[in-house]
Amino acid sequence: ALKIFLFYLISLSSLITVGLSVGMTIYWYDRFQNDQADALSGTGMDWVLLGFAVITPLSLSVGIAFRRRERALIEIAKFRSFA
Repeated sequence: ALKIFLFYLISLSSLITVGLSVGMTIYWYDRFQNDQADALSGTGMDWVLLGFAVITPLSLSVGIAFRRRERALIEIAKFRSFA
């Protein structure tokens, strides 16, 4: 089961995403840690844009998961009706 989980979990896109996330986090942390003149403040952040960027992918993921679940239930029902 672990082999199947890792096979479907680890792909090129997931490795690139993790690498970029870690790399950019370290870059921005070092940039603002070493330079006090560029102190990071969240006053200029547009919270509506951030909320949209977080909520939209989450709602799409939930919708996709429910559609996949419904298809799986239909296929299980078909399988059980033939058995």
